[in-house]
Amino acid sequence: MKWNFAFSKLLDNKKFLIALSIIIAVIAWFTVATTFDPYQERVVTDVPITLNLAGTTAEAQQLSVIEGADATINVKIQGKRYLIADVTADDFIVTPNLTSVTAPGQYEVSLSVQTKDPNESDFSIQDYTQTVKLRFDHVKSVSFDLEAKADFVTAKEGYIKETPTATPSSVIITGAQTEIEQIAKCVVEYNKSAVLSSTLTAEGELVLYDASGEKLDLKYVSFSETSFQITVPIYLEKEFPIELSFINTNGIDTSKFSYTLSAETVHLAGPEEIINKREKVTIGPLDLTKLDIGTVFTFPLDLDAGEIDIDNVGEVTVEIDSSNFEKSTMQILADNIVLKNAPADLDVTLHSTSINNIKMVGDKSDIESLTSSELFASVDLTNIEEGTSRVRVSIYATGNKFVWAVGEYYVTVKSEKKT
Repeated sequence: MKWNFAFSKLLDNKKFLIALSIIIAVIAWFTVATTFDPYQERVVTDVPITLNLAGTTAEAQQLSVIEGADATINVKIQGKRYLIADVTADDFIVTPNLTSVTAPGQYEVSLSVQTKDPNESDFSIQDYTQTVKLRFDHVKSVSFDLEAKADFVTAKEGYIKETPTATPSSVIITGAQTEIEQIAKCVVEYNKSAVLSSTLTAEGELVLYDASGEKLDLKYVSFSETSFQITVPIYLEKEFPIELSFINTNGIDTSKFSYTLSAETVHLAGPEEIINKREKVTIGPLDLTKLDIGTVFTFPLDLDAGEIDIDNVGEVTVEIDSSNFEKSTMQILADNIVLKNAPADLDVTLHSTSINNIKMVGDKSDIESLTSSELFASVDLTNIEEGTSRVRVSIYATGNKFVWAVGEYYVTVKSEKKT
């Protein structure tokens, strides 16, 4: 094959001339860079400092760097251009001189810079940032309880605003001891305005205060939590009557009792769904077996979970009007002792022949006319077991008399398996 090639034709080709010009320019640049100006200077930026407190006075004083540990510097180097182009901040070790650090405070410390590779020969260090500012202090961690504040939140009429709470309830603050010791209280605050009829839960802002109530703007602390919630309870408020309940009445009409309560009504607040279910507040029960002439009873308010006693009544004292009461000592004979609810597999017999020294109290005229034949003792054998047992009795009177027995009374029974 015979090639017909004419160089003169290539010179007439514009694309060839452009490519040839680029190649000649690159060769020319490389020749100048490596022959006429082989050494260049370059500044490497953002070179980090290396902090090591081991063996220093700062370590002995238990000091830590609280500001400046992330400082970086600039390092000027010289070398052949094609060799220094790839030098990075990772090729250097920057060491601060900490000999002057002996107590908490800010120090301007001198620096020394060397290459990470001690045998590095591709470039030399010409200059660098000579000093850096570092702040030292003792580092302390303290747990603080969190208060909550929502001054601009109010309750609609008929509702009340209760004390706000914060979530979490505490926070651990770590940082410079000089700053930590300024903190007197930590408050989660909600500063928006609102008039509400239901409980508010929202994001709050953590604010630190000193002992004088001034806000603190601390630079050298960190927090175990970064998100805080505030809950502002908004409760429905209502007034309820207080009523007394009784037990061990044995058929007595308790509406005949005249009594006074230390509080006739009570204001309660709570979630709407709870308060709206309530009609009254019941105290007691008052056990008639303990109601003697002149006896005074005190009962706590029986509230549901979530309800608040706004008036802080707490408990109610009950005084029974006993001005028309009388008492008498009575006896019940065996014929008036009634055994009931005996288990089907047991034969139960009464061993007691009577119940003596029964203190009966009640309406004066009913007590004066009361006879032993009108008194009965009921013995509930539901839980009786085989053998001889002492069982408590309930005492009552017939004839619709307003009387009751004060105290506890027992009989002895014997139970045997049926044959």
